[in-house]
Amino acid sequence: MKSSLVSAEIAEPYAQALMSVAQSSDLVDRIGEDVSAVLSVLAESSDLRTCLASPLFESEVKKTVIRQVAGEQLHPFTLNFLLLLVDRGRFSL
Repeated sequence: MKSSLVSAEIAEPYAQALMSVAQSSDLVDRIGEDVSAVLSVLAESSDLRTCLASPLFESEVKKTVIRQVAGEQLHPFTLNFLLLLVDRGRFSL
């Protein structure tokens, strides 16, 4: 219970920041669709989840994987958000 509470406290400011950008840019629906698509891909691929959550893979490797998987499908705000999570070591949250 405690670890999920800590995870939520860490993840919430990131989620709020993304929502703020989405709202100020009138992209709430688009960013929401992007996030749903990312969550769906993560749910379907244990290899991808392992790669992105593992400390054994360097940040640049993780970012390359994200760019390859996302292609041109994600809005740049969403893509940059995912890359920021990798840079900050928060992707697994």
